[in-house]
Amino acid sequence: MSRTIRQAAALLVVATVAVAAIVALHGARTPVVPRPDAATPGGAGLYERIQISMAAATTRNDQALALCESDINAVLSREFSEITREGDKAVAEVASYSSCCGIIGRLAKDQVFGGTSASAYVDQELGGRLRPALHTCSQELDAALARFDRSLAESTVTLASELAQARDASGNDPVTVAVDVRYSDDLDTALRSLGFDSAGVGVGLALDVWGLINSRLAQGLLTKATGMAASMFARPAAAAAAEMTVAVADGPLPIGDAIALVGGLWTAYDIYATRAAFETELKTTLANALPDMKRSVHDQVMTRIRGTLDAHRRVQDSIRTACTNGITH
Repeated sequence: MSRTIRQAAALLVVATVAVAAIVALHGARTPVVPRPDAATPGGAGLYERIQISMAAATTRNDQALALCESDINAVLSREFSEITREGDKAVAEVASYSSCCGIIGRLAKDQVFGGTSASAYVDQELGGRLRPALHTCSQELDAALARFDRSLAESTVTLASELAQARDASGNDPVTVAVDVRYSDDLDTALRSLGFDSAGVGVGLALDVWGLINSRLAQGLLTKATGMAASMFARPAAAAAAEMTVAVADGPLPIGDAIALVGGLWTAYDIYATRAAFETELKTTLANALPDMKRSVHDQVMTRIRGTLDAHRRVQDSIRTACTNGITH
């Protein structure tokens, strides 16, 4: 008898545990929003069309992103190879014997009269030779970003058009889309024409690619090159400045005379030895600066791209939400 009681008790415990587990599992399940019934105005057909259109928009967005990233990487690889070649030529020119005499003369003149003629000379000779290739790179990047923007705008308008057709076919009233990002006038007009109130919708994500590249050129290369020249040519520049101070007592000293004065104070060998070291250091600075510039530009452009994509996704989600609300309310 006691054995039968024990078996019954064991079965009761097992049953109690099983019931508790089922209850806990049921409570832990993520609530599922039911699809609208087919008899509901709009019905399941509209719901399915919304899901299909959203999936298609997501695919278009991802394809646009992948294509743009590929374009950006190709532009940077191609153009920075050319920029590096131009940079090597520019370094050879700036570090030539006559150019170094010109730098020393300008450093001396800046010491005596003040000013930044040496810096301006380095900017003109080194930066001036690099900027055309850098500007071409900037234009190519801008073109890739413009293509990306158009692709996303087309994706968003296509989604809005599809959902507008599905909404109108279901007999629902036009819906309102409330989005907190600003958009271009063209996209705003397109969405409004489809019955979506897109007031305040827009992409406020601007990137001045040329400004970014030019600032990196100045900060990463030109400023360093000028500082390097001032340090390496400090002795001849100081000597030239002392002689220049005496020479200007008789009147202004043209830059040509200042450069000739440098040649008279220092032998060709002395200037050549310093020039060779200057060229080596300048090559190293260029070799470090250009990859840093490339990485910086890449990171900034990628941030801009992903920010624009996020803005479009928010717009698209808002359009979907507005249409879904039109089914369930």
